[in-house]
Amino acid sequence: MLHTVVAALVFAPAALASVPVAGIAAPASAVAATASVAAAPASVAAVPAEYACQVEYEMFRNSGGFQSNITITNTGEATIKTWTLYFVLPAGQRLVEGWNADWTTKDQALTAVSLDYNSEVVKGAQAFPQFRGTGTDSSTEPAEFFINGVRCSVR
Repeated sequence: MLHTVVAALVFAPAALASVPVAGIAAPASAVAATASVAAAPASVAAVPAEYACQVEYEMFRNSGGFQSNITITNTGEATIKTWTLYFVLPAGQRLVEGWNADWTTKDQALTAVSLDYNSEVVKGAQAFPQFRGTGTDSSTEPAEFFINGVRCSVR
């Protein structure tokens, strides 16, 4: 069964605690989350409107868990020179392996960093990180996504 979650980067301000995640700040509450998703940051910092993106998350369940295909689309005016995608898997899920990005994990928190061949994303272009996961609940999808330290809204 295909599940799709679409997230559009919101340039509502977001102050992020300094947590080293491949050189990108992620909210401390998201890093500390284990069974729930991070709370929204309390204070804010402006992000230029020329930077915008959309994230689509597709999950395919299988007998061993699930595979997730992620599409990052640059919907802003500026070229993304390199990207870091950060999100927290729901409780009970974990990363088995990933491709089209350099994947790291700490508990439920996943970070995907662009590779040389897909780091630059011009206006309208896309990047496609993917991963395979396992867990007790392979039908629940992440609730929040962060790209280059900025929280994306999920619609």
